[in-house]
Amino acid sequence: MFTEFLIAIAVALIIAKILEEVFVRIGLPPVIGDIIAGIIVGKSLLGIFVPEEGGAIDYISWLGVVLLLFYAGLETDYRHFMSGIKNFIVVSILDVSFAFINGFIVGLILGYSMDKSIFLGTILVATSVSLTVKTLIDIGKLDTKEGLTILGVAVLDDIQGLIVLVAALSVVVYGVVDIKDILFIGVSAFLFWLASIIIIGRLSSSLFKIFSKLRIENSIPILSIILGLVVSALAGVIGLSPIVGAYAAGLALARCRRFQVVSEKVKILVDLLATLFFVASSARIAIETALKPEYVWLYALFIGFALLGKTLGNTLGSRIVGLPWRKALIVGVGMWPRAEVALISATMGMTHGVVDTPIYFATVVLIIVTSIIVPPMIKLLYKFEETKSPTQ
Repeated sequence: MFTEFLIAIAVALIIAKILEEVFVRIGLPPVIGDIIAGIIVGKSLLGIFVPEEGGAIDYISWLGVVLLLFYAGLETDYRHFMSGIKNFIVVSILDVSFAFINGFIVGLILGYSMDKSIFLGTILVATSVSLTVKTLIDIGKLDTKEGLTILGVAVLDDIQGLIVLVAALSVVVYGVVDIKDILFIGVSAFLFWLASIIIIGRLSSSLFKIFSKLRIENSIPILSIILGLVVSALAGVIGLSPIVGAYAAGLALARCRRFQVVSEKVKILVDLLATLFFVASSARIAIETALKPEYVWLYALFIGFALLGKTLGNTLGSRIVGLPWRKALIVGVGMWPRAEVALISATMGMTHGVVDTPIYFATVVLIIVTSIIVPPMIKLLYKFEETKSPTQ
């Protein structure tokens, strides 16, 4: 059994790394290779690597994305990020508003009830920027104004997404919105995230001194990773995605520049485990089941409005806070991906009878489509931006 487990992981990683090399050589982000590798080895084709929810591979791959966001935090300029929080809030409010409204409109077009339309809006609010972060790291654009905006808005999106989900469930289950519960959840989630950054940030220099005095081999990177995992777990306990806690911990430690040594050590683990995460994400999806002809119109409508909402909200919001149009559009496209939070919202909707099977599959197809198109789109936009900027 364990031998089969090792073979499955080894085959998946070998195919993923071969395809990564191919895509790097043709000038495209390597993460596309991971997504295609998952389709090849997973349910859609070979069926030799099919991660079960709650299984060993599932948990290991999630550790990979947690470390990816922890690494992204370490690679972020702390002062630059913290100075932009007000701007991130503005962009996030517009992002969530446009995304929700677009999902609600899809429900009305399809003739759904008010409850179902509200839940469609809830599903489209969610954002998963791990794919975008990986792409920005690959092309060296993570610590740019647009890169920091994507990271900052994504964190706030997660908090607002939690609020919207609670409100939607309240409407479906009780017929009313419990303002007190929603405010409590929203404020406590934001304060946890902000407190994590500020408290750990202020202690970062002292933590480095303590870690460096220990005689344990590689004490600084190991204890830093453990700290990141603890904050990630705490974020999960209060209802946030663990990756929000991971990013907060990495960003806070980045306040002390000497923690750069941690970034260098973590990068190796990230390159391995993050690959596993993206392979596993597409491996568990059976494309032949999702791509039924009768669903094509629904998918086109759902995906079109999903991309439109994120593009409009984030692009307009980024322009309002001062980003040029081309960089603002990069933020809009960078916020396209959906993943675990969207599926959680869809699953909760199915549990309460307001999301049907076609909509659930539409969410799955949205995840597939954005996973494939976002990396090359971001790279294309950067090429266009770099080509045009010298003449302006």
